[in-house]
Amino acid sequence: MTEFIVAEISKNWTLENAGGEFTPDDFIRAKFEEVIEFNRRRGYLLYTFQFHRLMTSPTNLNETIIAVFGKAE
Repeated sequence: MTEFIVAEISKNWTLENAGGEFTPDDFIRAKFEEVIEFNRRRGYLLYTFQFHRLMTSPTNLNETIIAVFGKAE
């Protein structure tokens, strides 16, 4: 039986979007919260995560969350 699973959530931003209006669903945290809840229902709890930001060009940004979930006892 698998004791740990890994999830990756990514979001790309452009400089053009930076000046616009955003809703809470636009942010990477909203998707992360969905993944946490989905895995909780499957019997896995968030164990640890890392958040990374990378400028992929002068006008583009990538945000990525790598999360590890452990089987709930």
